Amino acid sequence: MTPSRGYYLWTTALLSLLACACQAMDPTPSAASQPATQPATIPYELAKAHIAFAYPATWQPITGITTLTIAPVAGDNGGQRYIEFDYPDLPPHIPGMISVGMVQGGFVNDLKHRASNVKVMDAPFKLAGVSAKIVQASAVQDKNPLAITAILAVHDDRVYVFDAESDPDFAADAKAALMQIVASVRWTK
Repeated sequence: MTPSRGYYLWTTALLSLLACACQAMDPTPSAASQPATQPATIPYELAKAHIAFAYPATWQPITGITTLTIAPVAGDNGGQRYIEFDYPDLPPHIPGMISVGMVQGGFVNDLKHRASNVKVMDAPFKLAGVSAKIVQASAVQDKNPLAITAILAVHDDRVYVFDAESDPDFAADAKAALMQIVASVRWTK
């Protein structure tokens, strides 16, 4: 007995349907459906300050006078740049007394004491849902031009300062790393 023409059509249709179903179940995602990869980061948490964030893995901790100072890893393409995170100790004060404006005034005064030709621009900013300030400045320190971007915040009666300083040629790189850090900030209490 030979198969009929309908049998061949039926078998072809069934095989085509199975091929489509198998292709739809392919567990390998296409390049278009894969999320863009983010640069690797290093988590950092300071329990006493109730803050956590991540900094780019292309930056590493270095010795500094702040809570955390990071700089590009060795072998990077040169230029002076670093980012500091500081959580300064505060004198006794009335809760709620310290404003972001006061923090900005102190930050700019400190900058004017260590550099000359200081020019400052500021704007409102949000840091993990908290009102903050972004301060951008240019200055001259030890006869070298300096570019500064800082995020200043007060949260739960604590002061937080994120500060990127660099040669003007590397200001965009330092600011990009700073913005990646502050985008990852979360309050732990």
